[in-house]
Amino acid sequence: SVSHVEDVAAMMTSLVGKEEAAAGQVFNCGTETYVSYQQICDMVAETVGKAATTKGYNPKDFELPKGAFPFRNTDFYVSPAKAKQVLGWSSSRTLKDDMGWYYESYKAAGQDTKEIDFSADEIILK
Repeated sequence: SVSHVEDVAAMMTSLVGKEEAAAGQVFNCGTETYVSYQQICDMVAETVGKAATTKGYNPKDFELPKGAFPFRNTDFYVSPAKAKQVLGWSSSRTLKDDMGWYYESYKAAGQDTKEIDFSADEIILK
């Protein structure tokens, strides 16, 4: 799951008045909607108006440089259930709804014109 900054801020403020219940606790900030890498690729393609061609692979089959995507060789999920139960918090944003905002922020930061290192991709696609 991916968290929007407004959801993170809302979770932090949901602690007010619940300090005793929250003391010493760790809470996951995320949505209840799990999103796969494929779904993210599809959302990005739709947002930028381009077709996406993807290829699945097992990262353990390759010697990829440190920091190459994916950063974990296993699926990774978080659950906000504890935050809902203890803090009464729930996310209000979704990645799909926010994708346009992320893309506009990406472009505003000049990331759309930045040179991208595709060396890890080239290792996989050989």
